[in-house]
Parts: sequence; C-alpha cells; structure tokens
Amino acid sequence: QQQEEVQTNAQPGQEETAKVQEGLAVPETGLEENAYPEINELIMKYYKAMEENDTDALTEIISPLTEAVLIRFTEWAKHTEACPAVNIYSKPGPREDSYIAYVVADIQIVGYEGTVPGMASFFICKNDAGNYYINMEEEIDKEEADYIEALNFQDDVKDLSNKVSVDFNQLMQSGSEAAQTFLKVEESITKAFRRRCLSVRRRNRRRKPLLRKERNRKRRPRRRPERRRKPWMW
Repeated sequence: QQQEEVQTNAQPGQEETAKVQEGLAVPETGLEENAYPEINELIMKYYKAMEENDTDALTEIISPLTEAVLIRFTEWAKHTEACPAVNIYSKPGPREDSYIAYVVADIQIVGYEGTVPGMASFFICKNDAGNYYINMEEEIDKEEADYIEALNFQDDVKDLSNKVSVDFNQLMQSGSEAAQTFLKVEESITKAFRRRCLSVRRRNRRRKPLLRKERNRKRRPRRRPERRRKPWMW
C-alpha cells in the first residue's frame, strides 16, 4: 500500500521526539528485538494459528475479528506450511501500553522445502482485561495513522524492510521456485480476497425494502472525527 510522505520537525540526534503534523509525539527510539515476552507470545500464537489454519484461535488474538480479516487469514493459511523463524521488532505505539510490531518471518509455502523471507507490521494494543491483542480496526484516528506512518519512515525500520527486500530479491535472482511461488500465491490471495469481499458486500446489501415514508425521510449527516486507514506495510 502506497504511503504518503510525513514531515517531522526533529532530526536524528537533535531531539528525542518529533511532532507529526501537530499531532502525537513520535519517539526517536530504536527497534527492540524480541524484547517483550507478552508481545512475542501473541505474535507466535498468530503464526501458529496460520500454520494450523486454526481460525478459532483468532478470537483471543485479533480484535475486531471481521469477516474481511478471516478471509485474508484463511487464504494465507491454505498456502502456509510452516513459519520456522519469526523475529519480532517493536516500537512504542500511539496509545497507552501499545506497540507497533515489525515481524520478520521465514514462510514455507505448501509443496516447497525452502523458505521465503517476509515482513509484516501489527498494531498491538491492551484490552480492559490487561491482555494484548492485534488491533485490526479498518480505520483509526488520523493522529494515530500519522504516528504509525512516521514510525514506518524511521531509518531503522526502513533498513529492516530493505534488508528483507534484498534477501527476497536474491532468492528471486537465484531462481528459487519457492520465491516465485510466493509471489503467485500473494497475487492469487489478493484476487480471491477482493472477490470474496465483493460477495460479502453484495450479500449485505440485500435488505428488506424501506417503506415510502422511510425512504423520503431526510437524515441529518452525522459529524465524525477525521479518520484514516492504517498504513500497514503488508
């Protein structure tokens, strides 16, 4: 997903935090690797559920667990044999007790022995019971989206992403069938995801016709705070 450029006021080494468009302060802290056991456990549960195609386990891992999230997860799980190596890098998130986790994982595609490196990011939040979960809200507040976007553009995050891209491209250049298949799988999953989401939207539109009085009733538009889609890297 293409990301918009975000301006920050701080230069590395000059200030501890940077203001993002007069919004939340973004800390200039480095990536921490496998630093939080609770976060590590949550992410590992997610990948284990993907290996086993266990959608029931997602109820304790993801919130909200929408049909769109289930569709994409199920499609990926069909093609994932194993995730033998998972490293979790994190930075403080925009909410209290929240984190942005950058996960570098080796994915083994069904039918192939070799693994393919990939990188995904997750918004980790804590619920009222004190348990961490993967936040899969379709939209979040603009300030939070700007905050996450700014983190994605920090040098250490870009370096990590570039390293994964270089490793993947080297596999492609070496003629790795696993890497080529990964791209085909990703493309087919994206197409299947779009088809199924379109089907869901069409099904939801099949509602009972409104009475004439209800159709003619004018509704005052509701004012909502400005929100923006989350700038996920996958």
